[in-house]
Amino acid sequence: MKGIYVKIANLAFEPLTNFTIKIFPKFYNNLQKNIVYSGMPVLSITYLSIMYLTTFLILAIGSALSVILLYAYVMFYPLMITAVMVIISVLLFLIVPKLKANEKRNRIERNLPFTISLLAALSEIGLTKLDLFKPLLKSRDSKIEALRIINFTQLKKTSLAEALLETSQLTPSDRYRVFLQNLAKRINNPQQTLAYLKEKAESTLREHKRRVVKNLWRETKAIFFSLKFKIKYLIFVIISLVLMVVCFFFLFDFATFDAPFYFYLLLLIVIIIAWSPVFYDINKKFKTDREQEREFVKFTRELSKTPVGKIDKNFGIISFNTQKLVNQYKMGITRNNLLNNMAKDMNNSTIKEIIDITLETNRDPFKVLPIMTKPLIHKNKVKFQHVAKLKSKTSQTK
Repeated sequence: MKGIYVKIANLAFEPLTNFTIKIFPKFYNNLQKNIVYSGMPVLSITYLSIMYLTTFLILAIGSALSVILLYAYVMFYPLMITAVMVIISVLLFLIVPKLKANEKRNRIERNLPFTISLLAALSEIGLTKLDLFKPLLKSRDSKIEALRIINFTQLKKTSLAEALLETSQLTPSDRYRVFLQNLAKRINNPQQTLAYLKEKAESTLREHKRRVVKNLWRETKAIFFSLKFKIKYLIFVIISLVLMVVCFFFLFDFATFDAPFYFYLLLLIVIIIAWSPVFYDINKKFKTDREQEREFVKFTRELSKTPVGKIDKNFGIISFNTQKLVNQYKMGITRNNLLNNMAKDMNNSTIKEIIDITLETNRDPFKVLPIMTKPLIHKNKVKFQHVAKLKSKTSQTK
């Protein structure tokens, strides 16, 4: 359906789109820049055609429904409603690329220490030039840039240094742009590349830690939206609503719109009660992830010293997962399947990313894992500091 919609938009509105580009070149260039920066998988010309088709459909359908539903009133109302719908539609199409570009810029800069540390780890295990960027295709934060570097090199037949420079012009982050440009100067020398990546990883990680307080809300928001709905959330909300109704019924004067001071204090307590299971699950999830990652690092260190089939140590919260991996290894299951099963069972996004990138290196994952864990775990050490502060603030509020 999506492909058909795009084809219809291009066929029906391509002339209008080309006319718009000629009349408003600055507007089109700005829109094109935001679409490229955001990484949206659509051509800017096609995006404009889709905007025109969507606006036309809203105009046609909105006018018909408005006339049918409001035929008893003056025709001014249907026309006004339709005009508002069309304006909102156009504004959304124009604003979304800018919002997505800003969101991507913030995400890139927030995770820049992780990306650079990851490149340093890949360089340390011997990956050079284009092979250094292929494992990044498994990374959530640097996938689009890595794909562009690979495509520029393989499809346009440009050198890797030129591909890095071209990609640097297509990223919304100024810090990442400078990093790619500096990396392009050293990419042909593996020793200089490794030294630069290590130095840059340490400096960006220190800078990131200094901005912990500023990123508190942004860092915890992702965990909040990743929580799955639970019945206890609904129960606490219902209890809070009942308590709120009781407070209004007995303490609030609807005639004068006045209430005693303790009424507002009780409302604050009711709100805290409604959100308490969510805060509890956020802190519990962070604590579980931190314990898993700490024990996972110990497990990877053990892999570098002991054959997989002979590992029998206790690794705390992940002991069941490590023992399952050892048993499956003795049964003859391949190493890739072993690690994929482990990542799935542990349900930890950081560990899953470590394993995915490790497998993408096309090397022995049990040898690469000890090197890969260090930079990736660094990424979440900062996050745990955020959660500890959030937990402290929540307890003080209660």
